[in-house]
Amino acid sequence: MSHLLPLWMVGPLACGALLGALGVGLRAQAAPAPAPGWQFSGQVQQGFDSNVLVSPTHPESDATTQLLLSLGRKWTGPGWSFSAAYLPEAETFARHTSLGYVAQSYRQDWQYALGRHTRLSWTANAARYPERGGAPGMAAGGQTANLAMALGSVLSNASSTLTLSHQYSLRASWSAGVNGGVQAFSPDTSLLAQLPANTLAPARSQSRIGGGSLGWSYRLSQRRTLQISATDTEMWFTNPAQRLRYGNVQVSLQQQLGSGYSLQLGAGPSWSWRLQRGPGAALANLPGQSYAANASLTHQVGRSQYGLSWEHGVQAGTVPGGVTTDMLGLQYGLQWGQAWSGSLGLGRNAFTGQASAQAPPASQHQESLYASGQLSYRIVNDWTLQVHASFMTQAIPTSSPLLAQLRRLQCSLGIAYQSGGAR
Repeated sequence: MSHLLPLWMVGPLACGALLGALGVGLRAQAAPAPAPGWQFSGQVQQGFDSNVLVSPTHPESDATTQLLLSLGRKWTGPGWSFSAAYLPEAETFARHTSLGYVAQSYRQDWQYALGRHTRLSWTANAARYPERGGAPGMAAGGQTANLAMALGSVLSNASSTLTLSHQYSLRASWSAGVNGGVQAFSPDTSLLAQLPANTLAPARSQSRIGGGSLGWSYRLSQRRTLQISATDTEMWFTNPAQRLRYGNVQVSLQQQLGSGYSLQLGAGPSWSWRLQRGPGAALANLPGQSYAANASLTHQVGRSQYGLSWEHGVQAGTVPGGVTTDMLGLQYGLQWGQAWSGSLGLGRNAFTGQASAQAPPASQHQESLYASGQLSYRIVNDWTLQVHASFMTQAIPTSSPLLAQLRRLQCSLGIAYQSGGAR
């Protein structure tokens, strides 16, 4: 079931994440693997960043060195499994030495079979990282456009989801879930110290979320599946103080077209409510009723895969003032021989900022474009040589009434190790 949820709850739904959702990982970072036991992976890469200050008006380039690690384990028993992974990441800079940082994230997943056809699952995630670097394990450069409204911030978040699913016939199943989480924003003092003295520091704030979902799936035929889903979500913001609610109902159809093609279409009404607004909060420009829709088309031929994904919705994000609208992603992946593989991706994300006394009118509509590529060569069984490159451009609000264009090019060459159980 595909439906819009707050961006940080489901991972980046913007350009970079749409590409990842289509099946191509733009950074080699291992999550807990199916095989029981310990899994370890690590990557060291030397790279270049054309805009280490993430500034549209004062871009500065630098050489970077990154270390990415993942340590995880999976336990299994009769009818249950539990997996957990810890992902630290460190980055240093050749000239801007004070910008170096350490980011961390944690993931866990618990599955329990209540019966032959009933399953209970619980997932939890936590992370702390500077917005300019992204959460450990994210696709390189794949930060969401909504988060770019919080430039100069350090983000700390935690989220959890509990889901009960039941298959009551050979063709039909249902699911019900609840989720909750919190995300805190604090100034990135290392970054702000490098910017001009008149740069406005982001305010300390916190976003909280709670909600639930229902889903039903029915296999119409061997190649066609019908799904119906509904969500209801509330969000609380502390600065400025406000409380919002979002809900939607969506009908989706998945169709295998033959010759390696797979099509998915979904659409339905959505609703937004402003339950509380404190002083300085954004004006009520969220539509009371709108629609949510998504579509994807994938095609696999031999060792190559193509993918196209689009999503639309009008929903407030967890960064105050951000309203998601349209996201589009295009991906191509290819593997040749026993050692070589590569991927290319393009993405576009458009969203609207809510009007407020602090935000100029020009900032209410913003757009970002994203392009990425990766080439990998397996040296021996557990070692891989990797080349990454990504470019993003986005219009962001500044202290003037006009938007400024933020551009950033990142590329790197690195070597990665992945233990046999982690593949």
